[in-house]
Amino acid sequence: EHQTAGKGRRGRDWVSPFGSNIYLSILWRFPESGLGEIAGLSLVMGVAGTRALKHLQIEGIELKWPNDLYSQGKKLGGILIEVSGEASGPCSAVIGLGLNVHLPATEAEKITQPWTDLGRILGSKKISRNTLAATLLNHLIPVIADFEKTGIAAYLDEWRAVDGLKGKPACLYLGTQTTQGIEQCIDDKGTL
Repeated sequence: EHQTAGKGRRGRDWVSPFGSNIYLSILWRFPESGLGEIAGLSLVMGVAGTRALKHLQIEGIELKWPNDLYSQGKKLGGILIEVSGEASGPCSAVIGLGLNVHLPATEAEKITQPWTDLGRILGSKKISRNTLAATLLNHLIPVIADFEKTGIAAYLDEWRAVDGLKGKPACLYLGTQTTQGIEQCIDDKGTL
């Protein structure tokens, strides 16, 4: 129903008010895969998330590399994956997905970037969080199982088709280094 210490990338807080959004995590063990072999998992989970939302007739969802779901240029959700294990295998991943369903205005004041939620996207059309969570799981779990066998290759074209930054200015942060440019696409390994 909520998180007491929700987090996003680079140590950012994830605003997690009670009963308002989706916060789910899946532990997946990769007995045959090493850390390098699951490097594209966050991109593949983004594809699964867009599939789930499209299944619920929520259109126009885009992905922002490497792990955000966007609608109309505003953040709708995020994927955070924490991995542990060996470089050559086995390893495991905790795959977390946060999706804004209905953010109360008082909580939303804490967010420091453009954001949206499904309430704003859908207007008067309502969707239950239970239906949403079930649909997400019904799309995420088979994709994880498939990814374990096929890797990222099977999902590259689909990811590229919903790339929300393609052709737009972007900043890439790698440690303390910042690189600015125009985002073109991801390569076959999922690298920007």
